[in-house]
Amino acid sequence: NFTMYATIVKDFVKTLVDYYGPEEVRTWYFEVYNEADLHWKFEDYFELYKAASFAVASVDSHLSVGGPASAFPLWITKLIDACAKEQVPLHFVSSHAYPTTGGARPAELKGLMAQVSKARANAGKYIPLFITEWNGVVDSRGKWHDGPDPGAFIIAAISTVAKEIDPLPVCIISSFRVY
Repeated sequence: NFTMYATIVKDFVKTLVDYYGPEEVRTWYFEVYNEADLHWKFEDYFELYKAASFAVASVDSHLSVGGPASAFPLWITKLIDACAKEQVPLHFVSSHAYPTTGGARPAELKGLMAQVSKARANAGKYIPLFITEWNGVVDSRGKWHDGPDPGAFIIAAISTVAKEIDPLPVCIISSFRVY
């Protein structure tokens, strides 16, 4: 029920604005959903996005809303095109980028850069691109996660991809384990 969902989003955002003030909340980014591309059709996600986007804008048209926060950057172009066609607010696009072979190895830097470059190309020059999740490995519980290789990978990745995107948070930072 997207009408009920929009009401919940609107009430939540209004509460945030009432509590923190509009000037503060206008510095925040409202990212709609997380990795919907893993289990939704784009058309269904877009209905959810529209409901959330219009709900956020109804509280304050200066608030930033975006997405799709997809596991892979394939939906960025779809979201930009759909929002333009239906005049739905979209202030930034977002995606995730993880190595695909399970470990932070030198070849993975090329793979990560390919994902980020594709996302940047899909987003174009004029809309901020946020990679809101990434790391040296996909599995945060795997043996590779807390070793020295992912740390080195993250440092190399930051210097390589930072010029292509806007913010670059690292997902799931933890202390190193001794094996």
